[in-house]
Amino acid sequence: MNQIIQQAYPMAKQQRCLVHIGRNISSKVKRVDRAPILNQFKQVYRATNSQEATKLLEQFVSEWKPRYKKVMASLEMTENLLTFYQFPHHIWSSIYSTNLIESLNKEIQQQNKKRVVFPNEEALERSLLSIFEDYHIKFGARIHKGFGTCFDTLDSLFD
Repeated sequence: MNQIIQQAYPMAKQQRCLVHIGRNISSKVKRVDRAPILNQFKQVYRATNSQEATKLLEQFVSEWKPRYKKVMASLEMTENLLTFYQFPHHIWSSIYSTNLIESLNKEIQQQNKKRVVFPNEEALERSLLSIFEDYHIKFGARIHKGFGTCFDTLDSLFD
């Protein structure tokens, strides 16, 4: 999937959802270790810059690898963990989680529960377009937290 996205949007940067990665880690470690592991993992994405985050991630992995080899090996192989540090600080919290897209996904699920079966693909497309349009009308004028203060910076990143 990453390759397809990269082909379609060659300048796009990808970021893994650190909240979901934290939940995934949580589900694979002992209950007594969950709180310290998650607190230490949160420090990685709350670091003040990418160098500090990289250092904290390396420390995190090296500290917990003796007890959780598979979990930490999986984390080491995961790409795009710290991409959000390439963007202005004001929007980091919006980028490192998938909250923005999850609200749209929830809206799609709620609307499509009413329609269990679509007679054809066009009916599904019309339904999705209607949901997208309603969502845009509802939230299109909003400026998400932090984006208003760094609009010019973001604009220059994508020129």
